[in-house]
Formats: sequence, C-alpha cells, structure tokens
Amino acid sequence: MDEKRTVRRLARAKVNLFLNVKGRRPDGYHDLEMINARISLADGLSFVSGGDERVVIRSNDPYLQNHDNLVYFVARDLMESHAPDEHVTIEIDKRIPAGAGLAGNSADAAAVIEGLNELYQWGISPAAMRDFALLYGADIPYCFEPRPALVEGIGERITPLEIDLSEYAVLLVHPKVFVATDQVFKKGDMVGFPTYDIGPVLDAVRNKNLPRMFELLRNSLEEITFSLSPETKKAKEMLIALTGSDGVVMTGSGAAVLKIVNPSQFNLYDRLDVLSDKFSVNIYNFL
Repeated sequence: MDEKRTVRRLARAKVNLFLNVKGRRPDGYHDLEMINARISLADGLSFVSGGDERVVIRSNDPYLQNHDNLVYFVARDLMESHAPDEHVTIEIDKRIPAGAGLAGNSADAAAVIEGLNELYQWGISPAAMRDFALLYGADIPYCFEPRPALVEGIGERITPLEIDLSEYAVLLVHPKVFVATDQVFKKGDMVGFPTYDIGPVLDAVRNKNLPRMFELLRNSLEEITFSLSPETKKAKEMLIALTGSDGVVMTGSGAAVLKIVNPSQFNLYDRLDVLSDKFSVNIYNFL
C-alpha cells in the first residue's frame, strides 16, 4: 500500500479597499477596478492522498461536503485532468464566513489548486494556475497574490502595489447575514452601478499617502447591497457613528463592512461593545 502523503495550506480572506464597476461585458461578466488586500483571517485546508472516491471533502461547513460547490468542482476537474487514477481527501476548517464579501470560496479554490499541485508535484506554473482558476471565478486569481494589488478586467489583470499596510489592521463588522453576489450584480444590471474614479486613489498610493487613500475608499456595490440587506447598511452606519467615516467601506458584495485602523492610535476595545451586541466584530492584520 502506498504511504499517504499530506499537505497543508491556509486560504486567506481578501478585502476590497476599492471596487468600481465599469460596465457589463457582452459575455455577461463585469469589468471591474479593484484594490485588494489579504488579511490574517483564514480557512485551514489539509490534503491527504487516498480515500474512497476521487475527491472527498470534509468540513465543519456542511455546504462544502456536497458535490455542488466551487471548491469541489475545482478539485474534481484538476484530479480528472492530472491524476485520473488517484484519490484525495480534503479537510477544510472553515473560518471565513460565507456571503460576507471576503472571497472565502475563492480563497479555498486557490488553496486547492496550490495544495494539489504540491501534493502530487505536478509542476503547474503560477501563471497556469491563475489561468485555470479564472475559468471558475473572477476572484480566484488574486487569491494567489500575497501582496495588495490593483485588479482589473474580470479579475485577470493583477498589478501588485507598493503599499505598506503593516502598521494598520482591519476592524471587520459582519452582520451575520448571507449576501448572494449574483443577486447584487443582477440588481445592479437593472438599476445601474454608481461609478467611482480610481485615479485619485492610485495617486495616493504612488505618493505613499495612506491617510488620503483611506479617505477615498469606495465600493460601487454598496447601495445595491444595502437595498437587499438592511443589516449591512446598519453595520456601516453604526461603524461610522462610532469611529468616523475615514477608512470605512463595505468589502466585495457584502455583507461585511471594514474600517482600517492603526491599533497603536485607536482604542478599539472601548468602542466595540455596542457593535458586538448586534454583529460579529473582529480585528485582523493585513498581510
């Protein structure tokens, strides 16, 4: 019997510090301009060679254990194309909340591609992994990138940015509701998306003026999400009332709202009680 092999990966959550919807393409995708960054919140994945089926997923999240989710599709297709005679068991300790705008499933999918590539030593290049990932979701390619980046198109054009966020952290407020990304974009296509100029934000980045950048954070999906999820709107309103508006923005299509803070200058704990009574409130480091 072959000796079982094990590989472990972390799937890091992603936040959007800026998100602009430029328009809808003929293929149904949307052209986007985003500034993305990864944070310390992460799912834990382990890959063990062998098992009763080609792909078995075990998780504390029941959704991931069925055969109708992004993570399973990515693993199944990779195994079918690269190791048709092999079986693998993937265990996922889910910590990134679903429907929160934190790219949890996309991060897991990226970790699956990297983890299987390492487990079976296929030698798939980083560029090939990104190309494969884009077939399954526009958010996945960025999840391979360790640095903050400008992400354009449908997610395929990624330009790392020289932003030093090491002195800052993310105060993340989640109203414990699920927001479906497809429903947000569907409504946006009907009513229109607000548009924002990313130019001043990129100027602030180039000038290393982070306070100015934090003043300019925007998300074209906010008002649409607020109309579908009043809880998300309330989370942002309460966060602004307690901490001020600079550095506050909804991430992704919601439901989580974030504030960028400098922990050495901001007494977080005196202000969290009111929020934590109604929402999930946590603080994470930028990576």
